[in-house]
Amino acid sequence: MPTTKSKLEQDRDLNKDLERTFPASDPASSNQVGNKPDRPIGRKPALIDKRQVDTLAKEAEQKSSED
Repeated sequence: MPTTKSKLEQDRDLNKDLERTFPASDPASSNQVGNKPDRPIGRKPALIDKRQVDTLAKEAEQKSSED
């Protein structure tokens, strides 16, 4: 059963979470029940394939020149 926090406790937790949150796209965790993170702590960034990035850039360039 979730516990109810006072407004002061919620604000304090939110301030702590905002100070620790990086990047900004990660959600603050103070509104979550329990201590489990929303994502795995050891998550690594996606691998970027330069060839795919170059291909997508060329496609985007072609589309923008067609407009």
